Amino acid sequence: MSLAQTVPSNLAVNHKTVSPIHALRVFNTLLWRQILQGKYWLTLAALCVLFVYLLLSSLLGQGVERFLAQNLQSTLGADTQVTVRRPWQKAELDWITTHSTKSSLQSQYRVTLSNHAQHQSAILKAVDSNYPLQGDIHISQSKGLDAQRTQQGPGLGEIWLEPRLAAALSVELGDTLELNGVPLRVSALLLLEPDRILEGLGSDMRAMVSQLSLSGGDLTPHLNRALMLHDTGLSAAIEQFQSSAPSVQVISKSLNNYPLAKVWQRVQNFLGLLSLLIVLLTVLILWLCSQVQVQPLKKSVSVLLACGMERRMLPALAISAGAIILILSLIPALLLALLASYGVSHLAQSYVDGFALYWHWQDLLAALTLATAVYFFIALPMWLVLLRGIFVR
Repeated sequence: MSLAQTVPSNLAVNHKTVSPIHALRVFNTLLWRQILQGKYWLTLAALCVLFVYLLLSSLLGQGVERFLAQNLQSTLGADTQVTVRRPWQKAELDWITTHSTKSSLQSQYRVTLSNHAQHQSAILKAVDSNYPLQGDIHISQSKGLDAQRTQQGPGLGEIWLEPRLAAALSVELGDTLELNGVPLRVSALLLLEPDRILEGLGSDMRAMVSQLSLSGGDLTPHLNRALMLHDTGLSAAIEQFQSSAPSVQVISKSLNNYPLAKVWQRVQNFLGLLSLLIVLLTVLILWLCSQVQVQPLKKSVSVLLACGMERRMLPALAISAGAIILILSLIPALLLALLASYGVSHLAQSYVDGFALYWHWQDLLAALTLATAVYFFIALPMWLVLLRGIFVR
């Protein structure tokens, strides 16, 4: 359709009859016809890819952060973990007792367990009666490994073995192992320890007993650990304690220094760099397409000005064009991002038990606001070219 056909004939007769509504209608009609002719498909595709990435990364980031915040108790097992690879000092135990509302002490030993001719090295964790502080221990009392949760460790004279360790020793439930002359009955299979965040990637086979079962032994622990529950606002005291005892390893929710937080922070840094790259590529595509797209619009605006449209309407035309392009690229991107986020959540559930993305409508609104702000930042210069070209004429 030619420009003369686009502008109503009665507008060309009277230069003062072009109302703002008529001007917007004519301008948007020409823009829509250019879109249908395929002149904006590359721009829309580039913006759609940008918006999908921004929305998806924003929704995933907010969802994963809330998931970690709500499920940290299942990976840390306490508000704070304090670990030393030597005997405890009295001052350290006093600090733990003073600053915690409840605490649990444990020791870990490197031992070799034997069952007749079968021998296997393992990590033996000896826990007190307060363990676990947060979360549940998952055990099984059947060969089918049907998990059941408990909030109490092994009893006196009992030992829990990982299924791998039980298989390596050819041990059945109810059998008895002897450790340093102390008989220990295998009463359950150990499936999950809520505080095993540091050893989560280790390959060592593990077992758990009560500290009371080893009270008469002469084993030397290779590490000692304290689990603490405490009030919020203790970060300054924890930092001071850590700085005064460099050999003490402290992992705390208050310090946000648990390993999963560090891993996710690295992922966010990578996503930020990728966002910058995608934004730069989108800006390049918009700049390359601007000449082909803006020239017909300049002619349309020139005709409207010749027909009596006031120049103060030019910013409104540019905003209208930008809003149309934004809507046509943002709505499909939003649908794709939502579908992709649910797909990622479903896929992650096969690797992380109980994984779910926790985000609210405020997160969606924040993601849309971010995408809109990025669009106007990178697309506004292109539409200002339209205004500048008209003012120069």
